[in-house]
Amino acid sequence: MESVVQVSGTVISRPPGQENPKMPTGDIEIKVKTAQLLNSCKKLPFEIKDFVKKTEALRLQYRYLDLRSFQMQYNLRLRSQMVMKMRDYLCNLHGKGDGCISFAAF
Repeated sequence: MESVVQVSGTVISRPPGQENPKMPTGDIEIKVKTAQLLNSCKKLPFEIKDFVKKTEALRLQYRYLDLRSFQMQYNLRLRSQMVMKMRDYLCNLHGKGDGCISFAAF
């Protein structure tokens, strides 16, 4: 489920031996004072982590969910980096003062 909750509390250090070096916040945790459900979610048509196992028609129907998957975010970031490198190359092709050459990215 992908519901929205609001949690209030105090940030404290994790007890010794419970730190998680694989996470940026692995040294801290929240001592919860209050928790409130802000918005509940109906069952999703598929798990975000299993998007590659679903049909293309289902993925296109629920595109807003598909874009949240790790693989799609990786692909979009890679495409963005490629476009930036191409623009850099084209902008520097004739020197910095001449402006950039436009191109279409597909």
